[in-house]
Amino acid sequence: MTRPGPDRPTALRGALLVRDVLDAQLEGADRKRVGRVGDLRAVWSDDGQLRVTTILVGPQVLLGRLSYRLRGAAQRVLGDRFAHTIPIEDVEEVGPTVRLRGRAETYTVAAGDAWVADHLLRWIPGSGRSRR
Repeated sequence: MTRPGPDRPTALRGALLVRDVLDAQLEGADRKRVGRVGDLRAVWSDDGQLRVTTILVGPQVLLGRLSYRLRGAAQRVLGDRFAHTIPIEDVEEVGPTVRLRGRAETYTVAAGDAWVADHLLRWIPGSGRSRR
């Protein structure tokens, strides 16, 4: 399949955006790691187009994508501590990674990844995390 261009339908360009962006690495303008894209929030515009407005980041988002049953459990355990949103206007470039306009320290989303690694992944054999 070829990449969509100006002669391709908008829906096809949008579908490739979702495929290319979900689970992508986020990095700041300084090329430092920020986190991973967990999901996207979109709204219907007045002209009938579905427009992505926000990038959703955090363990709750990822668990909710795995199973709707995990969404409630994650919310009860984690609350909104690690749920973050990034306005789509902050996206500078989409490629192998999603580059944001601000420096990495501007976005406080890495704490959720660290919590998951320290509290959940450490129990998985071979994860490289020791059980303390």
